[in-house]
Amino acid sequence: YEPLLIRKKPSDYAKLLYFDSASYAAPVIELGIKTVGIEHMVFGSDAPPLVRMLPRMRELIESLALSRADKELLYNGNVARLLRLPVSA
Repeated sequence: YEPLLIRKKPSDYAKLLYFDSASYAAPVIELGIKTVGIEHMVFGSDAPPLVRMLPRMRELIESLALSRADKELLYNGNVARLLRLPVSA
């Protein structure tokens, strides 16, 4: 067995992944967006089973200094693209 040597920076590989926004602090979500880009973030809330947290997670996203278009990507655009779902107008 020989180790697989990576050819790029670890952050380049992270940008191939998708991350959710399930967090309880805006700086954590902002760091995720800064690291991988808004196009690789999806809305997450830890609900279920914590359905009570859903309103708090929406408030947290709404508090971020993001454009409406970026928030729409986070809420549903990115996951629709990832899952190849039809986009509704």
